[in-house]
Amino acid sequence: MENSKNLPTQLKTNTQICNAAIIIAMERTTCFDLPIEKVSEDVLKAFPNVEINIIIDAMRRGGLGDFGRTYRLNTQEICIWIKEVLKEIEQKKRPKVAL
Repeated sequence: MENSKNLPTQLKTNTQICNAAIIIAMERTTCFDLPIEKVSEDVLKAFPNVEINIIIDAMRRGGLGDFGRTYRLNTQEICIWIKEVLKEIEQKKRPKVAL
């Protein structure tokens, strides 16, 4: 029950962290016309069970070009970056089979 009291504070903190990561991604991709708060809200709602550090890592790597060139930064592009990171994490969990 105690954790439920902290939920609104944690959500606000995650939102602020996500906002900051979006601003950095915007600077790295030179795309400055995003509605930061709306994108942040959409991303956090799209990935409610994903740790914030994974989301931030995906935005950092995407902004640096790890997933290819970004011609226009938007919510969809950020979600693609996060999905790519989640795929990598899932692949690392799978046991390797010797051939």
